[in-house]
Amino acid sequence: MDRKVTRAFAAGLFVSSLTIYGYHTFFNSPSTKENTVETFVKKETYDELEQSYETLKIDYEQTQKKVKQLQEKTNKIEKQLVYILEITQGMTPSDISDKLEKAGIIEDGGSFTKFLVEKGYHRTIQIGTYKITNDMTFEQIAGEISS
Repeated sequence: MDRKVTRAFAAGLFVSSLTIYGYHTFFNSPSTKENTVETFVKKETYDELEQSYETLKIDYEQTQKKVKQLQEKTNKIEKQLVYILEITQGMTPSDISDKLEKAGIIEDGGSFTKFLVEKGYHRTIQIGTYKITNDMTFEQIAGEISS
């Protein structure tokens, strides 16, 4: 092959490449819509699916909120202890504190005994049966058992 033929062949390849590139760029370029789901699914079906998705998303979020609320209620109920305290004649403030500590109503019986004595509740403790919960303060418990 001589030089002219080689150059002509190279020029032909170059022009062919440009032609294919130009056709592909200007006439066969996919639009952005063609690459979406809408091209594979009818528009009505796509809209229905999108609405269903939004409805399910809202339902899911509402359900998650309800689950969270129920878990909080359950945790609160599980944490609350109720103890029926029976005070009999001759019981001392330390006896009462020991009972409440053993029942898990208060953490430190000694502190409760000290509270009763310092605030003067130890003189007004009444014999009887009382409903005491672990979320009550020392002041509330003392007010309940003394009148």
